[in-house]
Amino acid sequence: MSVNSEMTWAERASRGSTMRFYQPSKRRSMEAATSSYPLVGSVMFEDDDLKSQILANKAMAIVQQALTSGSVLFSFRKGLFGDRVDEYKVIQTQVSSLVEFRLLSVYDEKNDGSLLTEAKFEEVDDANKAMTTGVNVNGMVYKAVHAKECKEFGDLKFVQFTMMRIVKEPTFLHDLIKSLSFYGRVLQVKKFTRGGFFEGKFSVMVDTSVEYQVEGGEWQEAQPLDRMLYLSEFDCFVAATYKGAPPVCHFCRHSGHVRAKCPELLQRRCYGCGKHGHMLRFCPGKEDQSGAKKQKVDHQLKDSEEVTEARRQTVHLMDVVAKAKLGAGREVEEKVEEEELESAVDEEEKSLQGVVDGVDASENDKSTESDNLEVQMEDLQGEDHQDKLHGDDEIVLAGSDVK
Repeated sequence: MSVNSEMTWAERASRGSTMRFYQPSKRRSMEAATSSYPLVGSVMFEDDDLKSQILANKAMAIVQQALTSGSVLFSFRKGLFGDRVDEYKVIQTQVSSLVEFRLLSVYDEKNDGSLLTEAKFEEVDDANKAMTTGVNVNGMVYKAVHAKECKEFGDLKFVQFTMMRIVKEPTFLHDLIKSLSFYGRVLQVKKFTRGGFFEGKFSVMVDTSVEYQVEGGEWQEAQPLDRMLYLSEFDCFVAATYKGAPPVCHFCRHSGHVRAKCPELLQRRCYGCGKHGHMLRFCPGKEDQSGAKKQKVDHQLKDSEEVTEARRQTVHLMDVVAKAKLGAGREVEEKVEEEELESAVDEEEKSLQGVVDGVDASENDKSTESDNLEVQMEDLQGEDHQDKLHGDDEIVLAGSDVK
């Protein structure tokens, strides 16, 4: 699917600089990571030189220098041979005995147990045979790759993007490779599905050192990769991620600068300090104020501690004074109580003495009265006796008269 337009590719691609970089939110990314349906990748296209370039880059990363000129590289999975000597014997038997080996994987700190071996054949035909025919191990054919020098390879980029436009064209793969050819040579295209459903997620391997050909037949250098890649055959942009990509501003979401140097943010005015270039949330004066507030709070805490200590000492002193006053008051009260007690005792003694005197007087009165009563009784008895005698005399006298 081509786009008919009078604008050149560069003019159309320049529109990506005004577009905001889009990506899934962190929350959605975490949900996808914990999903029970993981991403499953399937290769749609792969160039024959990709494996040789990957192995050569890996080998040169191990030895940190160029490989032997004219050598080839063999790669075997983990556990295929019991010992590396068995690998050498298979290569000598099936290709040629005139060969020397250098096992490189033993020097790889990240080796997973697989074997990466550099082989140098004396004859070029034997080297070609190893790359075309290979060796057969347990029914599986393993072909060698040419160990190219570092200068023969460009910068291999692994790019990931999600195509937001839904396209079901029969020439989709061809159009995608053609659209990406402006950025280099496409060596691999892989699509990812989740639970068998395709959501537009791709990954591509691009050799950015390869030139591209324009309509007039002229070759030009590959366009540098950007955060927003333009796909000319679909006339759309895709947000790409790759190693070494330009940063994305967290304020304006445009690529090429960070938040501290954002041109849009430079026009913003802070409501706190009134200066341009930041917002109130990230105001540097706010930190100073917070620091000053913290210091003030610290001073207040120190002052409050001093006040608390002084208050505690004052309360303690007041308690001591109160106790002292209470002790003096008790002494006075005890003296008063003693005096009152003494006076009360004296009064009681006096009252008791009065009672005793009254009792004595009353007893004397009673005895006097009893004496008087006795005298009166005696007098009465005497009178009665006299009366009786007088009566008897009268009775006698009367009797005498009767007689």
